[in-house]
Parts: sequence; structure tokens; C-alpha cells
Amino acid sequence: TDPQIAAEDAFDTPIERPLDGPSPTLAQPAFEPNDPSSGVHEPRVARAVPRADLAAPQQEFRPADEPADQDLVMMSNSPVLSVEAAGPRTVRVGQQADFVVKIRNAGAAAENVVVTIDVPAHADVASAHASTGTAPAAINGADRGPLEWHIPRMDGKTAETLNLTLVPRKSDPLGLAVRYTYAPEASQLSVEVQEPKLEMAISGPSDVLFGETKVYRLTLANPGNGDAENVVINLLPVGDGNGGTASHKLGTLRAGESRYVEVELTARQAGAIAIKAQAYADHGLRSEAAEQVFVRRASLQVAVEAPRVTFAGTAGNYRVTIVNAGDAPATDVHVAAMLPPDGKYLSSSAGGQYDAQQGKVTWTVGPLPPGTERAFDLKCSLGTPGDNRLQFVASTADNLSASAAATTQVQALADLKIEIRDPQGPVAVGTEAVFELVIRNRGTAAAHDVDLVAFFSEGLEATSVEGGGHEIATGQVVFTPLASVGAGETVVFKVRAHADREGHHVFRCELFCESLHTKLAVEEATYFYGSDSPAPSSAASGDALQRQPTPAEPRALIEGDEAPPLPE
Repeated sequence: TDPQIAAEDAFDTPIERPLDGPSPTLAQPAFEPNDPSSGVHEPRVARAVPRADLAAPQQEFRPADEPADQDLVMMSNSPVLSVEAAGPRTVRVGQQADFVVKIRNAGAAAENVVVTIDVPAHADVASAHASTGTAPAAINGADRGPLEWHIPRMDGKTAETLNLTLVPRKSDPLGLAVRYTYAPEASQLSVEVQEPKLEMAISGPSDVLFGETKVYRLTLANPGNGDAENVVINLLPVGDGNGGTASHKLGTLRAGESRYVEVELTARQAGAIAIKAQAYADHGLRSEAAEQVFVRRASLQVAVEAPRVTFAGTAGNYRVTIVNAGDAPATDVHVAAMLPPDGKYLSSSAGGQYDAQQGKVTWTVGPLPPGTERAFDLKCSLGTPGDNRLQFVASTADNLSASAAATTQVQALADLKIEIRDPQGPVAVGTEAVFELVIRNRGTAAAHDVDLVAFFSEGLEATSVEGGGHEIATGQVVFTPLASVGAGETVVFKVRAHADREGHHVFRCELFCESLHTKLAVEEATYFYGSDSPAPSSAASGDALQRQPTPAEPRALIEGDEAPPLPE
């Protein structure tokens, strides 16, 4: 076989490098020369192919009769590169040897082509000249790396060469490894990308009064270049979060389109609140908006000044003060005072109106600006012993109210009064005279253990007693102690007596209640005349009174208790 033909046939087959294997190297001349003594050597050609991981992608096969896809927007071809290296089969140590490295591109244009040549360390690079691009520098030494030939761009159907001169310094085989890399020319694809967007805003008054109803507008816009589909607006619960979410479906919102939804909201919470809304659409589109609103409201406060303790039946003074502590005016303000069941209305200030059937006193305040106050006075008496509660309520027409209560402890006391009803006019000696002894409890509590004694001046003696237990003695009547005299109760005793001589005679009664530390005394003088006696003069009456005997002490005091002085 012809050695030259055999060598060329051997290099017609591309040498492929595995993905992670060693780089393809320039094969050494391996043939038997026809005439070794002739000294004539034909150049040998080596071809290299791209690395497997840098190979161009395969194009999709499409039959000639298959119609093109109407949605096809781009087709791209890849570069097809091959490398050939030619040079002498044998060289001498220290003698220059010329080699030619040729790279061809049979496909599309390639960018940034780099041909890398590994030269053995025992060979020097005398020169390197490239037809295009940047040729490797002639650098020799132990730290010399691979020679790189850089071609910025290599169009399709073109070939470039690199002339390389080497000088071997040892008799070791001179092996050259050639490889290349490239970047395919970028194919530009222009496809319109549509992106829908959602933007939402809330507009409306930012300062409202409590209870007012205002209209707010939710505006939703699509500033994108694509349609937003299945758009839904959700209005979240306002204020403290109570209530459900209100939803409104808008459907498709086209590019550049905007729509709005109006909602009526009533302020039911004072202070700063937030109106929040959310919008959703297909493919995860979402937008949110919030508007801060300040709700102003009047705030009523009620304070009461009241006596802590009072006595039953006595007048007590009460003052109620109404304050608007809010940040909005309170309109149509009314104040009411509720009396306890046994309370008795006496008077009130500022035109208070008393309703006897309801036991209520009312005042009309009218408007009350923020930070202002009004005060009203009430005078009443309480009759039920113990704690008595008075309720005060301030209210407005828009259901704003505040209340306060005052508790007064009512103490009940017994209040005894004694009275003598003596006969009218003079009484004949020897004629029976009737004296009525009246004991009345004007207080609100019962009086217990009441002692009563009646005394007569000399010459007047009791004959009988009606109304209760008693004991008649000379000059006096001692009554059985009364266990109780209830509040408002009246006890009456009738004492019958006759005189044995003419003149003014005194009937005196003394009452003592130890539980009340009370001693009462009362007396009356009655003139008794004889059958032939003239009417007494005023002087004579005075003399008769001066001759009155000193009454004895009541039995209840005999045991050593010291009685308080008699009231005048």
C-alpha cells in the first residue's frame, strides 16, 4: 500500500474527544517511506473537530413538503469548524521546522474563535504568523503555556492559517495538540411581551364626623400593555375588622383602561381608621390601596357632687356637671336625674323639669362644643334609711350617652315631741278636769324605751288615766315605759283630775328616752275656782305659779342616772 495514501486516509476520519477526556493531539508520522535515502518527505495533514461540549446544536429536521409553522419567529444556523495542521515528517535537533495550522468554517459565522496549540517543552517557538487575529507570542522557557491564536470573528465559508516555526532541542518526538473553541453568532429574536398591571387608589373625605355616611371611590387602572383578566376588587372590613369582605367583579381590564367603584361608608368608630381594598387578577396580579380617615366624635363625661350622709327628710344638694371631652360638638344634649322611690323633689336650677310619675328631673342643654361643660343643681330630700342611689344620665340625639351615680347614706332618727292639752277656761273646784298628754314621733325611726311621768301641783290629784299602763300616786302619775314609739306614731293619754281648792294648778309632764339621750318637759296651768270666788287677776295667777311644788324625779332616774338639763 502507498504510505502517503494510507496516511491521508487515516486523517480523513475526524478524531473526536470525549467530553472529559484528553485533548486531540497531532498524530505522529507513522509510515514507511518509499525511498528512505531520498530525503524527500511529503507534508502530512491532520484534521481536528470541536469538543463534544462545544459542538453546535443540531437543527430540527423538517421535510421539504412540510409547511412552515406560522408561529415561527426565528431560525438559527451554527458554525461548522475544522482544523488542519501540516508540517514535515522528520526534523533535526536544533533545525527549524515550519508547520501550517489551518482552520476552516463551513457553517454560520463564529465569534471569539480561539485555537490552542500545545507545543512540547523541549521545542522552542521561533515565530508565529497568522492570516488574521492575534498570533501567539514566541515565548520559550519552562513556564511557557499553550499557544493561543485569537480570531475575533470568522465568517462562514472562510479559512484562516497560522504559520508556526519550531526548533526541537531534544530527540524526543515532537507532538503537537491542536484544539479550538468558539462562540456562535447570536441570533436576535424580537418577540413582544405583554404585561398587565394593576394600580388602585382610594379617594374620599379624610375627616368625618361619627355617624356620617360618605361616598368613597375605588379606582382601578391597568397601566400595562396586556389585558388583566378576571379582575376582582375586595373591600376589607373597616376599622376594628368586624364584618365581612365586600367583593366586586370587574372582569377583563384592558391595557390602559381604568374603572372605578363607589361605596358608601358610615363612620361607626371614632379615631383614626383605615379603609383598605385589594384587587386580584389572573396570573398572580395583585394591588392594594389604603386611605387613612379620622373620625371625630363628641365624648360626654358626667360628674356628680353629692352628700355622703344625710338625715331622712332633710334637704340634700346635688350638682351634676356635663363635659364634652371629645373632638366634635355634641348636639341636642339632655340631662336626666332619677330620684330613688322615696325621694322628694324640692327644686332645681337652669329650668329643670320634674316628672312626678317617673320621679325624674330633666334639663335641656342643647349643643355642647368640644372642651366645654355645663353644671346643674338639684335639691331633694330622701326618706328611706340606708344607701339611696341617684342616677344621672346625659344623652344626645345620635345615641351618645354617659352616666354617673351618686349614693347617699340616709340616717333615720326618732324625733319625739310631747304636748299637753288642758281644759279650756277655768274649772270649778271639785269638778273633774281632763288633761290630754300627746306624745308624737316626728322622726324617721322608732323611739324605744320611753319613760313618762306626770306631776300635779298641791291641791290637784289624778283620779283616773286612759291610754296605757300607769300607777297613780300622790301628786303624780307614773306611766308604764313605752317599748316603742314608731316613726310618725302618736300616743295619747287622758288624765282625769280634780282640785280641792281654788287657784291656779299646774299639770307637768316629763319624758325621757335613754336611747336618744332625750329629756323633754312640758306643763300647763289651769285655774280652778270656787262657787263664790271672783275671777283671779293676773297678779294672783303669778303668785299661784310661784307657789308650785317642785316635781319629783321620774322613776327611771331614781337609780342614779344623771339626766341632761331640761330644754328651755
